[in-house]
Amino acid sequence: MSVIDIIKASAQSQEIKTIEVPEWGDTVIYFRPITVAEYSRILKKIKTDEIGAMVDAIIMKAEDKEGKKIFDIKNRADLMGYDNPEVIFRIAGEILNRTPVEEHEKN
Repeated sequence: MSVIDIIKASAQSQEIKTIEVPEWGDTVIYFRPITVAEYSRILKKIKTDEIGAMVDAIIMKAEDKEGKKIFDIKNRADLMGYDNPEVIFRIAGEILNRTPVEEHEKN
């Protein structure tokens, strides 16, 4: 098996992760790990609009239990207008595989 075949097999076998969002009526968001291409798109946006990039990551990756997208681009304004940015930061942080600031400061 070639290295690229191993990489492809690894990508296909990635486990679906979950985020519990009790602030949204006990919603559970399901997501697959972010790909290099998706991460690249988000990083380009972070330079000019960090919060918008976080919202875009949520729109891009958030799914329900059946794998259906929870949000689409039409929901962007609603997410940007949400009055609890900590929830957005937490969800985006988990999707982007980032350690929350509080946990990072403890270490």
